[in-house]
Amino acid sequence: MECVIVGRPGLYGVFLHHDPEGFGIDVAGMRRNVPPDAKLRTGLSEATATEDDSYDLGWMESLPRDTAKRIPKLRALLKEETDPMDRH
Repeated sequence: MECVIVGRPGLYGVFLHHDPEGFGIDVAGMRRNVPPDAKLRTGLSEATATEDDSYDLGWMESLPRDTAKRIPKLRALLKEETDPMDRH
């Protein structure tokens, strides 16, 4: 099994390259059981799909279109936000 460690001090991620069958995972069976309309759901996708006004997504409108410029803006927004649930 190979792995790659990425990141910087205090913020690391580990990516494992492995054979799922070595862990007893039936990949072919998993693919057969996925509904045709299945999609990845995230907190953001759920918040944008609902009409629930408890989500404040106004911060998204302040983001630049340019990805390189978005990162510093997102970091600044995270520094300003103190509520743990809103930071997630």
